[in-house]
Amino acid sequence: MGVQRRIPTEVKDVVKERVQSLYLERGLEDYETLDILHEEGYYIGKYTLVQLRFELGLKRRQSRKDARTETDVILSSRG
Repeated sequence: MGVQRRIPTEVKDVVKERVQSLYLERGLEDYETLDILHEEGYYIGKYTLVQLRFELGLKRRQSRKDARTETDVILSSRG
């Protein structure tokens, strides 16, 4: 197996918190999140960002079932 680089645990926790904050509070796209993280001195790649979002349960897309359920709730509240 090849050499793997790991983000130190304390840095990873800070990056996770920052990713979650940017995702939930600002709704940024991945490339925008990466730009901000790089400006703040956290150099992670797109794949690492996707992995962190997955660990945090932050999904970019809804499943069709979830989208239908959300649409049904919105429509029934208007009724």
